[in-house]
Amino acid sequence: MPTDVHIFFHKEKKIATSEIRSRVLQICNARGWNCNVWSVSSYKNRHGRSIPLIGKDVAGSLYPRAHRARVAVLVIGTDPKVPLAPDHDFVLDHERYKPLRRFVEYKTFWARLPDPHGNDSWAGEFAGWCQRVECEGDHDPRCLPFHVFDGHGKGLSEDTLRVDFDGSYGHGGRRIDERGSIWSLNPLDFHGTESLSVAGQILRPGCHWDVVGKRWLLSTSGGQWRIDGHVNIYPDAHLRPRGSNVRRIK
Repeated sequence: MPTDVHIFFHKEKKIATSEIRSRVLQICNARGWNCNVWSVSSYKNRHGRSIPLIGKDVAGSLYPRAHRARVAVLVIGTDPKVPLAPDHDFVLDHERYKPLRRFVEYKTFWARLPDPHGNDSWAGEFAGWCQRVECEGDHDPRCLPFHVFDGHGKGLSEDTLRVDFDGSYGHGGRRIDERGSIWSLNPLDFHGTESLSVAGQILRPGCHWDVVGKRWLLSTSGGQWRIDGHVNIYPDAHLRPRGSNVRRIK
């Protein structure tokens, strides 16, 4: 499986962070890891706060990639936000964004890099993470795309909190999220031949949830859809419409 490293730095700190970015690139080259470097621009929201926001295209490619490679997300400085809608002004006006760390949680290795004089411990930690499996299969709630599933998914690395999660939303085969949508796993009806991966766990080919909900808005950096009825949603947040009850609006 490929191994990727994604570095995020604030655009206004380009010169100040050049040394540490160069060091990360050297480490990646030495270990044979793919390295991607992304600058993050900041924008004012409706309250006048400056919001560091990654590009929607970056967000739209990073999350699917995390299911097809072992991925490290390295942040220099404050954690940026991920847009959860395709329209830039809508994202800022309605605060439709999520911290990058929460966006990629359970699917990637995340670390905040120290100053240029810090150590390179992240590389060893990431290499160790790549050797572990931190998902127990498609019934594990860590498979869920939590920017689409409406539920509280913090702390699921702990066994007891996964049990609590199942108690709140239902066990893996059938869950009901906060908006009342029903997420069901029906292995006999899995579509496709691709096997996605979650933190080292290879899922069954075509693994997805049959999601049924009434008049809800599904919004990601890649688009917005009005849904009234049945839709297929995959662990990488890919949406497969089922009939005329799904309408793309952006």
